[in-house]
Amino acid sequence: MSASRRRTDAPVAVVDLDGTLCDYDGAAARDVARALGGDRVSAATRLRIERLVTSQPGWWASLKPLPTGFRILRLLRGMGFRLAVLTKGPAGSHGAWSEKVAWCARHLPDADVTVTHDKALVHGRVMVDDWPEAIEGWLRWRPQALVLMPAQPWNRGFRHPNVRRIATAKDLARAKPGLAAIARG
Repeated sequence: MSASRRRTDAPVAVVDLDGTLCDYDGAAARDVARALGGDRVSAATRLRIERLVTSQPGWWASLKPLPTGFRILRLLRGMGFRLAVLTKGPAGSHGAWSEKVAWCARHLPDADVTVTHDKALVHGRVMVDDWPEAIEGWLRWRPQALVLMPAQPWNRGFRHPNVRRIATAKDLARAKPGLAAIARG
């Protein structure tokens, strides 16, 4: 659907990019390991190398899609939600911002895209995100909203009454009634 034909009255679902729709963590781990060649380094050095690796032209645009995130997108589309990718832009890599937008244009041409430093500023009725701190900040201003959290190792113990952790098709099916209530308005 073209931007001019999107339903502007549909409830908005904001959807994270890294760790939700694309495999940032797998690609970063692979490329940092390749750069280190098996050497052991401190966490600080590893982080500096990761920033160097991810700042290479084309790195962000080449990330692979994650199946769970796209299953959630299919459900949201089918329920009539307006999709808006909501991704945090790395502070020191503005090239990453444009590559994230390019990735979305290729994989999600029907979605709006917002790259920001603070996700809590962006409106939506539903959030799909894997990062607990982003979820908490966003829910602080939307106490009635619903969050679908794709299961990742770093969010395993996170609990919130408005958050549904999605690891399986059954988890996604259990989230449908809440999504349907929001979609109905």
